[in-house]
Amino acid sequence: MGIKYINAKRLRSVLIGGAKWLQKYEAYLNELNVYPVPDGDTGTNMCMTVQTMISEIEENTNDKTSMEDLSLVVEEAVLIGARGNSGTILSQIINGFLKGIGGKKRLVPADITIALKEAKELAYNVVSNPVEGTMLTVIRRIYERSEEIKDYEFFNEYIDELVIAANKAVEETPELLEKLKEANVVDSGGKGLFYFFEGMGKVLTEIDLITKASVVEEDFDRTILDIDHNAYDIKYKYCTEFIILNSDFDEDKLKEDLLDIGDSAVFAKSSKKFKTHIHTNNPGLAIEIAAKIGDLKNIKIENMKLQNEGVLENEKNTTKIFINKNQDKLSNIAYIAVADTDKLKDYYLELGANVVILGGQSQNPSVKDILDAISKLDDTKKHIYVLANNKNIISTAKLAGEKTERTVIVIPTKTMLEGIIYLKYNYTDIDKKDEMLKRASSIEITKAVRDTKNDGIEIKKDDYLLLVNTKIKNASSNLSELVDIIKNEYINDLSIALTIVVGANKNEKEIKALKSIDKLVQDTKIIDSDMANYDLYVLIENKDKNMKDIAIVTDSAADLSEKEIKEQDIVVIPIRLVDNDSISYKDGVNLSKEEFWNMLINENKTFKTAQPSPKEIVNVYLEQFMKGYKKVLVIPISSRLSGEHQVLKLAREISKKEKEVKIFDSKAVSLLQGYLVKEAVKKVNNNYEMDEIVEHLIKVRDRSKLYIMIDTLKYLQQGGRISKTSQKIGDFFNMKPIITMVDGTLSVEKKVLGGESSIIKYVERNVYDIYKNQSTYVVLAYGGTRGQLEFINKLGSQVSNYNRKASIIKPIVEIGPTVGTHAGPVSGVLVVPKLL
Repeated sequence: MGIKYINAKRLRSVLIGGAKWLQKYEAYLNELNVYPVPDGDTGTNMCMTVQTMISEIEENTNDKTSMEDLSLVVEEAVLIGARGNSGTILSQIINGFLKGIGGKKRLVPADITIALKEAKELAYNVVSNPVEGTMLTVIRRIYERSEEIKDYEFFNEYIDELVIAANKAVEETPELLEKLKEANVVDSGGKGLFYFFEGMGKVLTEIDLITKASVVEEDFDRTILDIDHNAYDIKYKYCTEFIILNSDFDEDKLKEDLLDIGDSAVFAKSSKKFKTHIHTNNPGLAIEIAAKIGDLKNIKIENMKLQNEGVLENEKNTTKIFINKNQDKLSNIAYIAVADTDKLKDYYLELGANVVILGGQSQNPSVKDILDAISKLDDTKKHIYVLANNKNIISTAKLAGEKTERTVIVIPTKTMLEGIIYLKYNYTDIDKKDEMLKRASSIEITKAVRDTKNDGIEIKKDDYLLLVNTKIKNASSNLSELVDIIKNEYINDLSIALTIVVGANKNEKEIKALKSIDKLVQDTKIIDSDMANYDLYVLIENKDKNMKDIAIVTDSAADLSEKEIKEQDIVVIPIRLVDNDSISYKDGVNLSKEEFWNMLINENKTFKTAQPSPKEIVNVYLEQFMKGYKKVLVIPISSRLSGEHQVLKLAREISKKEKEVKIFDSKAVSLLQGYLVKEAVKKVNNNYEMDEIVEHLIKVRDRSKLYIMIDTLKYLQQGGRISKTSQKIGDFFNMKPIITMVDGTLSVEKKVLGGESSIIKYVERNVYDIYKNQSTYVVLAYGGTRGQLEFINKLGSQVSNYNRKASIIKPIVEIGPTVGTHAGPVSGVLVVPKLL
């Protein structure tokens, strides 16, 4: 007789059994990594994912829990606990399976087949580019076999057939994926899925095999958890763990040698390995002592004196969340970065990451960890970017993004240093950063843990491996040889910046080789870290080979559209504003034009403008040179309208770039200033020299005519520019001031009586009289409400009809806070002669 159905009680046992059986093979699955690097983590990711499930099932369900309630607990657990690609896919397989169960209370084999179909489909959907020869193939083959045997009566036979199908699918993965075949391994994720199904099958007949575990290993872990890891009380700051793949040696001598350099030692021995935990100030020496006895694996070094009060630890002490205390409170954008060492975490915080998750290699953060990091950001952060910095974390981060209602964008950075590009350049558009990343080379150097072959490269155990953008490119027993390859093949005339992270296993040869790289690129950052598995991380940033020499910088008073800024690669310094409630804003950063006009008109807010700080402008200047520009042309608001010019000059002096930075007085604001900026961009793209560009801008500026039509006198009176009496008189006669630019200052051109028709007649006639015999470009603008937009469209049509030589330039410019703060709702016309 066998089992004919599975109810909630049995499913509970089956899931726990499959998970525990999988956990018995964690170390083996880690070693199956197709790359012979020392941080294989497939087993760890899958096991930590199912551990969350086990804990939640044991804590929140019992034998009387319904199928529906059990499904809810498990779905939430595996989603929140998912980590790494393998853990994420496994979580979707389990969730798809539970979804396929539906509302059934008892399951027969045919029901399981339906559930497996859902599991297969959800697993394939979670991967952006599904690849056969992976755990996806295994779940597909399991489902296909289940379709063939769905009429089986007994579960014992049914599950046995699925396990056989899973094993066969795993063994065939090397035939489907060349890299597996070349490395002579099967897919580790697929193998883990096989163990999960094998464990579920064993629950039916061999339950004692599930619960039997290595008592030594469990006691070891429990002992470690009992040790005081308080960073303020301990004498030795590095928590160091490793496994020696040898058990035949003088244990007392090893213990004596290690205790001479540390404390809090814990040791566990099996027939083939010796597990060690110790606190020391010299982890390198501890590893060196152990390496004399045998090969090492699962090396972990952690600095317990974490210099940040914002640290929050999870229950396994593997993932920590750090909050940046110096965040830009006016920015509506936030960055969450993952780092794998304490020193790299510090650097990401220094660059401006809002939150850093200390995880990374072999300790991938879970969905819950990432959600916890997101929860540390206040509601003003409207766009949250997650820098995964590890190809195994990308899918987990995406699941976390789907789990929250906040706007989360996962940037698929695949190495620990790639995220630097997104934080280093604060005044660069995100799409431009994507392009910069594509030009960069992210290099990792580590040691091979076994003999293998990869993409035709013969690899011997303990060879140094050179990985470029996660791909193995070279292998050598000589580190200096790989450093020479970096120098000769990856650093060139386009290289503009270098970031180097040095691991814990330093030696004189490595330091000498490192210095030879340092001299090749002027902008170089070197970070000494305690990473154990990698000798070096190197990020080489390269500029665009088609980059022009001159960068164009302006401020938000130019009223350029987001599209213009992005497409023309213009850097915009935001004008600051403060409202009558003392709330601060940055124009275009945490205050859009639409939001500004709504607050001004509908909420009766009043604003004051303020210039940027010297520090902010210094950062803008330096960023342009970091990107590879040789000169910077700044086109700000008129010097007679703002004190920004003095700040720009001070920042130029502070940054010691007097010769490289040219500040051009636009003597303009809004659409005229913006037109000058766009003209400068055209000249730069046509390879004009700085003097030639400035000469052209002077002609455009001095021969153009700007009209700004003010809709109401209310805001001029609020700003103290006219008296209350003047406002009343003006309103009585329906007076509409027309403002123009005269030598860089705003001046009243005409006080028109009679409303819109009178304004249109004046402007169209005035434009015709000034440019009677010339062809002109006409730029239209509005700010405020739909009424201003409709008016300016009407005025544009009249000007075009009245003067056939006038060409209207589209689109219509939207005027923003710089003018609107002082004038309220406005319309604008800019006339520029075609021939200068």
